[in-house]
Amino acid sequence: GIVKPSVNSGTRTRHSLSTHLHSLSSRASNIFRSSRSSSMAPWNALQREMDGWMQDAVIRRAIRGPARSRSKVHAAATEGQGNEPVSLVLGGDGFCGWPTALHLSENGHKVIIVDNLLRRKIDEELGTQSLTPIKSPEERVAAWKEVSGKDIEFINMDVSQSLSDVMGL
Repeated sequence: GIVKPSVNSGTRTRHSLSTHLHSLSSRASNIFRSSRSSSMAPWNALQREMDGWMQDAVIRRAIRGPARSRSKVHAAATEGQGNEPVSLVLGGDGFCGWPTALHLSENGHKVIIVDNLLRRKIDEELGTQSLTPIKSPEERVAAWKEVSGKDIEFINMDVSQSLSDVMGL
């Protein structure tokens, strides 16, 4: 049988999830192999197991709160005390880094973007540009300040060049 994820143990839950995914994969393979028969029993059993996992997720959410809420809770607890979490976003001018920086800033983190703007330099050297125009980091940070009232610091630095400079941040 399949062991359902524990509601109380984060490490065990991650291990259980890995076990569940492996088990689900094996079970699906067995179901497809036996699909020559017209019986729906294997599919129904699999559906019941998946429903159980979803119910466990609902219970975990009720106990721990919605996913990704911890940063909001922490930010709310420290708001106005000057000791908000500080997050360095390496590559913060990029496709994933910029939205990450905005999310962290919105949730009470002091955000420092560190990027060497290499992608922009390569685009310039090749005479290409993004399909959608992308403002400079300074303009993006100013726009975020205008919209949200929150500051994001931008540092133009190549983190691969000097460990001491990175550690000094």
